[in-house]
Amino acid sequence: MALLLTGLGHDDVAEIVECLLLGSAHAAQGAPGLADRRRELADMIGDALDAVPTAQTPGPHHGAPTAPSQKGI
Repeated sequence: MALLLTGLGHDDVAEIVECLLLGSAHAAQGAPGLADRRRELADMIGDALDAVPTAQTPGPHHGAPTAPSQKGI
């Protein structure tokens, strides 16, 4: 199953994972089954997030302006 999230950035989804992990820790004493499920969801979402390619910032060899050469001065 695939899920498309629109309007959320990488950091937003990472925050959701953190909330699930915190909720899991909070539920661990009174509801171990719920804690396990929250941890499982956090792991699945975190793994999917890790698989998303990161944006590359252009460097000097990718068309970004460079400082003028001092050669010939």
